[in-house]
Amino acid sequence: MLHFSRKSRPRPPNYLARREQRRLLMLVFLLMGTVLVMVRVSSPEFWATALTALGMDEQAATEVDDRPTPPEEKEPEEKEYVPYYPDLPQEKSDDEIEILSPYERQQSVEGRNRLPGVDLQYLARVEDNRPRHSSERAAWLNLFELLLDNDPEFLERAARNDVGYVQLFRQPAEYRGQLVTLQGEARRVEELPFGKNELGIEKYYKLYLKVPSGFQRFRLVFVYVLELPDAFPQKFDMRQEVEVTGFSFKKVPYARADGATEVAPVLLARSIRWEPEVEETIDPLHVAWTTGGILALVLTVTWFYYRSSRRKIATNDAAAGSLGADAVLRFSEEVDQRREASPFPEPRMGRPPDESD
Repeated sequence: MLHFSRKSRPRPPNYLARREQRRLLMLVFLLMGTVLVMVRVSSPEFWATALTALGMDEQAATEVDDRPTPPEEKEPEEKEYVPYYPDLPQEKSDDEIEILSPYERQQSVEGRNRLPGVDLQYLARVEDNRPRHSSERAAWLNLFELLLDNDPEFLERAARNDVGYVQLFRQPAEYRGQLVTLQGEARRVEELPFGKNELGIEKYYKLYLKVPSGFQRFRLVFVYVLELPDAFPQKFDMRQEVEVTGFSFKKVPYARADGATEVAPVLLARSIRWEPEVEETIDPLHVAWTTGGILALVLTVTWFYYRSSRRKIATNDAAAGSLGADAVLRFSEEVDQRREASPFPEPRMGRPPDESD
């Protein structure tokens, strides 16, 4: 038995129709929107702003790590640090006689890692784990006076680079009054009035600095700085890499966002070192050209696909037509052969014969 109907196949969509073109444009816009969302979500500022809007300040996750150091990870032994001050006289003549008071002799022994001029008597009144007290004002002003009287480059050369958060947190009395250099991420800046003083200081800034503290965690350090670089952002929430050189002062308690109380080291600095980040700006003209190029590419590919599909369909239809004609011819020949071979005569067309005949 012969079948003349070929198997039906779904026709390809007409990409030149308005409906299909609108669908393609929607797909392109969805793809571009997905890329823009991915770029926005990958930015740390997006999550910081989102957490702040939800009332989940990242400072709430700050916890002091009091866990003991694992036995397999021993901390390196701290070496005695003796700073070198190139701007000060290092040698004295043989005929020079130096008469020191008991306090000066004590300072020459106990203050060997401190900048000359740091008053140990004032530092002895400073107490850790409590807010700043009026009895500590003399030490406070003494350290700020030294910051103003000395050149910043000299302070950087005299500062210790082998001191981190762990030393300042666990041994605040040992490093009190010493110049140290810390690197970290500035998260917040507050402008505060300095109060009445004899140094002529009107205001200063409180910098919230996150510094590494081991175990792949970051801890908070308060930095009271007199000057900020030009164009430095003064925002409630930010992320700026900075380097600070200042005097280690004490540890003070503070309240986290969840109400818990923690303590953080305090540094007194004159300024900070900061390199402004280069913001990547998106040129609207480049965006327009890129979008137009993508659309042109999509339309070109669609046109070629549609053209090749139409050619294929036309070829299949022609092949099917020729195949149908051959089948009809063969069927006609087969019918003629069956008629000739049949033993029964063919019925005559017209009136049926009369019985009377």
